Amino acid sequence: MLRNFFRLLYTLSTQIFAMYWVSFALMSVAVLLITRLNISNYHPLNEIERQSFQREISQLIRDHRLGSLLYEDGNACDKSSLITLMSGTRSVVLNSRNETVCALAADEQLVHEFIAHASSEFEEPLKKMISDVEVVGPFKIFFNTDINSQVVYQLYLLNPINVQEAIFNYIEQNTAWVLFLVMLVSSPILFWLARSIAKPARDLQIAANAVSLGNFQTNKKLENQGALEMRLMGSSFNRMINAINELVSSQQNLLSSISHELRTPLTRLQLALSILRRRVGESKELQRIETEIERLDKMINDLLLLSRQQLNNHLSRDIFNINEVWDEIFDDAKFEAEQRDIKFDVLYSISRPEQFQFNGNLKLLSSAVENIVRNALKYTQHYVLVEVKLNNDDVIISVDDNGLGVPLDKYKEIFKPFYRVDEMRTRSTGGAGLGLAIVANIVNQHHGDVWAEQSLLGGLRVVIKLPLWHP
Repeated sequence: MLRNFFRLLYTLSTQIFAMYWVSFALMSVAVLLITRLNISNYHPLNEIERQSFQREISQLIRDHRLGSLLYEDGNACDKSSLITLMSGTRSVVLNSRNETVCALAADEQLVHEFIAHASSEFEEPLKKMISDVEVVGPFKIFFNTDINSQVVYQLYLLNPINVQEAIFNYIEQNTAWVLFLVMLVSSPILFWLARSIAKPARDLQIAANAVSLGNFQTNKKLENQGALEMRLMGSSFNRMINAINELVSSQQNLLSSISHELRTPLTRLQLALSILRRRVGESKELQRIETEIERLDKMINDLLLLSRQQLNNHLSRDIFNINEVWDEIFDDAKFEAEQRDIKFDVLYSISRPEQFQFNGNLKLLSSAVENIVRNALKYTQHYVLVEVKLNNDDVIISVDDNGLGVPLDKYKEIFKPFYRVDEMRTRSTGGAGLGLAIVANIVNQHHGDVWAEQSLLGGLRVVIKLPLWHP
C-alpha cells in the first residue's frame, strides 16, 4: 500500500498537479505579501481623493465643528468635541508644537507613528495604511485666534478599512503589475516543470535517433530520470532494443550457420572430384564441375561476408574522418592499375577532408568503396575515373569506367543479390552476383544511397552518397 502511494507521487500527473498548486500558492503569497507591503507605504493622493477630502474638511469648517475642536487646544479635552465623519473617518489635529488637540489615545499613537516613519517633512498630504487604519494627512488648517494672530494646525484623517478589501482593490487598480508579478513568480516553477518533462523526452528522442542510425545500445539513464511514466517508457525502449539485438543476432547466426553447413557437402564434392580425376583423368566435364564448385564456394564466402558485415555494422560504429574510408583503397588501386596498364585518376573536390566525419563502421564503408573500384578495374578497357565531392551534407563518391557498360534497364537490377547481367561475363570474372548487393546493403545501413548510371566515358558509373555526421 505504501509502495503504491510513493509510486503515485512520482507519476507525471501527480507532479503536474502538485506543481500547479505549489505555483498557485507561491503566487498568492507573493501577491498578497507584496501588495500588503505596497499599500503600507506612503502614497500621494490622487486628484479625486484630494477633492473628496477637501470637501469634507470644508464641511467641517462650515459646521464650526473643526473650530469647536481647535478651541480645546491647551484646555482639558471634551470628548464631545471629537470629530467623526459620516463615513466613519476620525480626525486628529496637531498644533504647531506637534501636540495632539483632544484625540483618542489610539488615534494619537497612529498619527505619531505615521509622522515618525516619514523620511522627510510632508510637502503635501499622503496616505499610509497602519494595521487596519488608513491615515491621511497632513492637511494644513489656518485658525485665527484673534484679529492679528493666526495659528497653523495639521489635520489627519483616520479611516478604518478592511485589509482584504484594500488588497483586492489594489490588485484591481494595478492589474498589469500584478500579472507581471504572477508571471515572474510562476515562470521559474513552470520552467523547471517543463524541463523535467522535456529532458527525458529529449533523451529518448536522441536514443531513438541513434537506433535509426544502427546503434542498438541500451541507455540506462532513460530508466532513472523524469516522472514514472517517462521511466517506464525508457525501460520499455531498452527492452525493445534488447529484443531487436537478439532478433538481429539470431538472424545473422542462422545465416552463418547455414553457410557453414553448406561447406560440408561442398568439401566432400571437392574430394570426390579429386578422386574421380585420378581415376579417369582430366576431361571437359570435370573442368566444368570444378568451375561450378569454385563458383559455389565463392558464393558461400560472399554470403558469410554479407552476414559478418551486417553483424559488424550492427555492433560497431565510430566517428572518423571521411578520407579514412578511401585513402588506402585509392593508393592500392593506383598500384594495381599501373601493373595492368590501366589509367587511374582521382579527382578531389574537397580541399580539407579531415574537417568532415562519418558516423558508421569504417571497415564496412571501406569495403563498399573498394568493391565498386575493383569492379571498375575488372570491367574497364583502359581507364577508370574516381571523383569525390561534397553536396550539401553528403559526400558523393563516383567511379567511372570505359568498359562495355550495362543496359539502361538493368541499372537497378545489378544491386539485387545473385543478379548477373551477362552469364558469360560473370563466368569469366568469377562473380556470383553478390558484390554490388553487399555494397547496397552497407550503404543503406549507413543511411546513404547507391545507384548506377551511364558514364561519360562510355561504360558504367556507380555512385555512392553518404551523409556527413554532425555533432
